[in-house]
Order: sequence, then structure tokens, then C-alpha cells
Amino acid sequence: MSSDSKPFGNTAKFVILVVGLALVVGGWIWSRPQSAPVAHAGPGIQFLEVQDDAGVDFHHFNHGRDSLLPEDVGSGLGWVDYDNDGDDDLYLVNFAGPFLMDRDELAKRPGNRLYRNDGNGQFTDVTEESGLGHVGWDYACLWFDYDNDGNQDVAITHYEGVLLYHNRGDGTFEESTAKAKLDGINRFLLGMTAGDYDRDGDLDLYLCGYVVFDREKSFNRPTVSGRAAVWTNPVSRPPLSSILLRNEGDGTFVDVTDEAGVANPGGKTMQALFCDFDDDGWPDLYVANDVATADALFRNLGNGTFEDVSIPAGTYDRRATMGLATGDLWHRGKTDLFTTHWVEEDHAIWKNQSVNLEETGSTIILEDVALDARITKFKSTDDVGWGTGLYDFDNDGHLDLILANGSTIEDELTLEVLDDPKLIPQPSQIIRNTGKGTFEDVSEKAGPFFARELVCRGLACSDFNQDGRLDAALLVYNGRLALLQNATNDAGHWLQIRLKPDPK
Repeated sequence: MSSDSKPFGNTAKFVILVVGLALVVGGWIWSRPQSAPVAHAGPGIQFLEVQDDAGVDFHHFNHGRDSLLPEDVGSGLGWVDYDNDGDDDLYLVNFAGPFLMDRDELAKRPGNRLYRNDGNGQFTDVTEESGLGHVGWDYACLWFDYDNDGNQDVAITHYEGVLLYHNRGDGTFEESTAKAKLDGINRFLLGMTAGDYDRDGDLDLYLCGYVVFDREKSFNRPTVSGRAAVWTNPVSRPPLSSILLRNEGDGTFVDVTDEAGVANPGGKTMQALFCDFDDDGWPDLYVANDVATADALFRNLGNGTFEDVSIPAGTYDRRATMGLATGDLWHRGKTDLFTTHWVEEDHAIWKNQSVNLEETGSTIILEDVALDARITKFKSTDDVGWGTGLYDFDNDGHLDLILANGSTIEDELTLEVLDDPKLIPQPSQIIRNTGKGTFEDVSEKAGPFFARELVCRGLACSDFNQDGRLDAALLVYNGRLALLQNATNDAGHWLQIRLKPDPK
């Protein structure tokens, strides 16, 4: 499900998160105390790190690695107004410990965290009272009101399936996985997305299956040069198909994957999103697949089934896709797509050239114009893009890009490689839309954070202090969360809209 408020990109009032992706919720109109004005660092898009001042002390993972694939995918995060007080709160997902850690020991470690926005630039950790502190090998969260009661519920993917928490509306959550008939799902899941694909008035759920990775076999890895073999490459792993779950409207879900035709058996899926690319009123489904598997684009036929149009649409692309973002980049009333990729692979900007004719029906066509848009010049061969978003950070009416970067390759030059192997850090980026069909990298002038080399994964954006400028949060692998307040001095006009559910 999504609603477009052009040119501001996706503004659906729930968060779609990826390992590596967040399509964040729109704004609010609310009377509330305002935070102190932020100092401005200069002209152009500017961000300041404020996690310490804001009281957000989350640290992801916080342990030595076992050098196994399930660890290095990282985790996501999401902004959501879970308490309906008018400002966005922050939920952070944690891969709580090494993949080979004893489960009893893992249960003692810090888990996921919920930070309530106090409305004055400060956040309070309300994890314990909310009941959302699950501890495990968790990946992504998705906030969506699955029962249409006006309160945002949350799903969490993990190495062994999915969890669903129902928002009681009083600041607490009930674990409802079994009640929703989701407890039978036992597979390595990464991203997910929600959308009303059958237009029956409730949100359905698509879960992204990744690969088969046997934890027990990992205990007996061979030794290479005095250390356990590094098993971080998904290429040799068998793929897992994904799952489409139809919302029955009674608090339960039913697996309709096969009848809908969206299993994506090639698997290795990082993320997906529902989006009506051909403007026929039915949400289509884009599935982002990792290495050696082409992305899949499924057109919604409006009868409960989809057809794979990846080849005729032009998106049958074997680049390893990590993150997704959508928005109307050319102000044409069409939703365009941006995808991030792995090493030695350019990112892609898919310009929506779809047509919808009354005589012949609709045809989805997406054209990669990254070269013409000058996006390719801003990615080095070593960069790995994860979370991304299309947002107007300077309020000039054009959607800019933000990229969370971080390698999946170990830094073999570090002295700690044998006893504490590290992943190669990389700076994240801000890419400004010039409004002329091209983009420019303004990272060097956007604030000190973008000069820091980190291993970033998840990304989510929200105007958390309601000053009309979109802020950002980036989840750093095995590091502190980075909370970036938008300090752009010359930002233009803005509008906040509060969406309310229809009780009918």
C-alpha cells in the first residue's frame, strides 16, 4: 500500500523496511512543543549528528563476528508514530549476537529497542514497557496497521521466520504470530513489504526469502590459514522462495503465493515493494534479488494473480540489488525506481515509461537512465549500497538521494583479521537532484557524518522534530546508530498531512 504526494515520494502512513531499505511515512499536523532550533553549518544540504543529545544510545551487534553470511546482512529500523501522539518514534532491530553463539547466552544480550519521541528533540527508551524487546537474529521491521484499528502494528523478520506484534493502543504490544497463523513459517527471511494487492481494504504481506544456510553445519567449517573458513558469500547457497500472505480481515493471514504466481523461486531476495507502476489502480510487485539472480517485476492482473513482466519491462537485471526507493523524479505523475547494488555494479535509476491505454491496456516499461542522470560517476567499484531513499532534503521540489554504504568484504589488511575480522567501512552519501535530470554528489559538504567511514546497513527518514526538514537515521553494523538532523539553512516550503484510517 502506498499513497503518492508528488513530488515528495512515498508517504504511506507506515514504514516499509529493509535489510537496507526504508520507505518512510508521511507527515503530520499537530500542535506540540517544538525542539530548539538547530545550528546551521552553511549553505546547501546539511546534516548534524544528534544521537547523543537525543538520548538514543543503541549499539548494533556489539561483538566479534563469526564471519558467516547471516551476520553480515545487518539489520534495519523504522520510524512510526506508534502512540498516535503526532510525532514519529524510532524502532531499531538488532542482530543480537554472533551466529554461533549459544542460544541461552544470546537471550541475555540486548535486543530490539523502541525509542519514544518526546517532542522536544529527546527520545526515551520504552522497550521494556512496550514489549518489543525481542532478542534474536533479527533483520527487518515493517510497521503496518494490519487490523485497521488505527494503531500501527509491527512485523519482524529473523533467521527462522517472522514475528507479528499487535498494537493494543495503550503503548503496549501483544505478540500475535500464532494468532495470525504466521507461526508455521520457518525460513531465513530478510525484507518485507505490505500492500492491499487485492483491494479488499486490508494490508497483505510479502516476505522475502533469502538462502538456505544451515547453522549446524557452520560449527564444522574447515580451517583456512589458521582460522575458520569465511562463509559470507550467498552465490553458492540454495535460494529460498518468498511468500505472499493474504490478509483475511479477521486478524489472520493465508499463504496465497502459488495461486498468485509470485514465489520468485530464484530467491536470494533482499527486499520488495508494492507500487502501481502502470497506474491501472492495482499494486504491482517489485522483488530485489541478490547476486546471480535477476530482479523480478510482477504486474498485478487485478484478479488475485500476477504475471512476471521483468523481461518486457526491462528490469531483468542480474546485478545484486540491495536497496529500493521510489518517487516521481521527473514530475510526470509516474513513480520511478532507484536500486542500489553490490561491488563493481552501478546503481540504477529506472525511469517509468509505462503506458496505460484504454484500447490495449497497460504496459510496464522501466528504463535505466543512471548514465544520463550522472549517477554512475558517484559510485566507486568497491561501494556497496544498502538502505536508500528518495527525499527532498532541501525542499526545492526535487527528490534527492541518500545512500547507506558499507562493504560485505572483510578488511584483510587489518591487524585484527584473525581474532576479530572487520568488514571494510565506507562513507555514506547524499546525492542532490539538480532539477535538470541530473544529480550531483554533495556528501563532502553535507556534514562530518558523510566523511566517516562506517559499515552502514539500514536507513529510514522522517521529520522527527517537525521543523519541515527530513531527518535520517542510519543503522551502523556493529556500531552506534547515527541520528542525523537536517540543518539545511535554505530549505524551501513544506506541508505536513495527517492521514486517518477510515473506520468503515
